[in-house]
Amino acid sequence: LVGYDDSDAARRALDRAVVEASDGAGRITVLSVLEMPLDPQVERFFGTLDDIADWEGQPLDPPPELVELLSAARTRLETAGIEADFMWGAGEPGRAIVDVARDGQFDAVVLGKHHHGFLSGLLGTDVAAEVADELGCDVILA
Repeated sequence: LVGYDDSDAARRALDRAVVEASDGAGRITVLSVLEMPLDPQVERFFGTLDDIADWEGQPLDPPPELVELLSAARTRLETAGIEADFMWGAGEPGRAIVDVARDGQFDAVVLGKHHHGFLSGLLGTDVAAEVADELGCDVILA
């Protein structure tokens, strides 16, 4: 499983996943997450009866910005001769990656290594560290 966003670190992670999968032993799944405070596909238990939108409870179409990201990842992988699956999610990226990794029973998660400062570490914005803390599978930082 590769966590993929619009960063140099994510492109390094995708390249590393190609190396890991090049022996033919595995298949790559690329996941892009639209960062949102709440996941719109999960039932909510708050609000009033008249604030429920028509789309709630219905499958959502992927946001255009994620379609663009996943298309770029598909092109990179096709160029390398690698077949892959592509997924998207909404919510907090670390939580989404952990949930997908657990549900899909992946052997490894490949993430780009970001260089965070002291303050971002205190605020909990290091997705790679969050994923590594929660998963029992290998987390490869590229």
